[in-house]
Amino acid sequence: MPLEAIAKRILEEAKKKRDSLLSEAEQEKARIIGEAKERANRIKEEAKKQANEIADEIKKEYLAELEVERHNAILTAHERVAEKEFSEVSKEMFNELTNNYKKILDSALNRLKEEGVNVKISAEKSFAPLLKKLGYTFEECSKGVFALSNDGKISIDISPEKLIENEKEHAKSMIINELFKTNTEKKADNKKAKKSKKK
Repeated sequence: MPLEAIAKRILEEAKKKRDSLLSEAEQEKARIIGEAKERANRIKEEAKKQANEIADEIKKEYLAELEVERHNAILTAHERVAEKEFSEVSKEMFNELTNNYKKILDSALNRLKEEGVNVKISAEKSFAPLLKKLGYTFEECSKGVFALSNDGKISIDISPEKLIENEKEHAKSMIINELFKTNTEKKADNKKAKKSKKK
């Protein structure tokens, strides 16, 4: 075989190999680019998903904070109304207490007598007319009305203001419940009323 033919054959084989390698390289490049695009898309989707999750979490936290603020504002409004209403109710309570003061005094004095002690009443000057009217003797003190043992070791504060103060939170709670029944409670009350009408 002449030298020129051998060189031509070797050159053709080299070209075929080159073309095959180039084709493989192109395929490998296309595969790598395809995988990279898929990975990039997955990363992008994951990032989008995470961003949405974070956004949802922030939104939930924000809404929760808003709900807490709204709830606190409602409670504050209820408290203000209850405080105002209580100042009116407390006047009625004071009148009711003073109208039934003999029972209150006797109850406190009897509790102390059950302890086996001698008892007395100590009261501020403003209560003198009421106590005299009810037939009690008493010692004067600077503030309040007390049923106490003669030695002063045991005492019960029975001044109307103190008795009202002791009931203040309970009374305010009742006022709030009465004035601000929830819609659910109102609906339940309406359903009960309708059922009783049907019967």
